[in-house]
Amino acid sequence: MPFVITSSKSSLDHNDMEGKSTKEVAFILDLSIKTVETHRSNVMRKLGIHSVSELVLYAVRNNIVQVQIGPTASH
Repeated sequence: MPFVITSSKSSLDHNDMEGKSTKEVAFILDLSIKTVETHRSNVMRKLGIHSVSELVLYAVRNNIVQVQIGPTASH
């Protein structure tokens, strides 16, 4: 899911965050889990989105994240 970080960390490619859990994103960005959750909540509020699934759909529809179709290399 996309995350908006308005600090020096904003130079990170959002693709690095795709498919990561809140805990993983917090670790990568050296932030608390609560801070990452707050950023996501603020983005959702500003967009008028009420669930994470709506946020994902918004990101896909607006080409913020890419959907990979077909088999994935999970091994």
